[in-house]
Amino acid sequence: MIPTKTMKERKEAEVEIGIRYESLQGTMTERSRRLFAGCEALAFGYGGIEAVSRATGLSKSTVKRGLEECREIESGQAPKLSLSNRARV
Repeated sequence: MIPTKTMKERKEAEVEIGIRYESLQGTMTERSRRLFAGCEALAFGYGGIEAVSRATGLSKSTVKRGLEECREIESGQAPKLSLSNRARV
C-alpha cells in the first residue's frame, strides 16, 4: 500500500506539474495537452484531476478526458477519434 501524501507533498507536486506544463505548453497540440494532463493526473493519484486542473489552468473536463485517453492507451485500446479527426477514405 502506498502511503498517502501529506498536504505539503501534494502542494509541491502540484507546483511541479505547473512548471512542467509551462515549459511544454508552447509545443503541445490540443491532444498532447490532454494526454499530458491525463498522465499527470494518473501519476498524482487521488485528487489528481483537481490538482492538475489547478496547476495548468485546464478545465477538469479536459483533464478527465485526457485521463480516459491515457487509460485507453495503457489498456491497448485505440483512442477514440471524433469524426473530424478520422482519416478520409
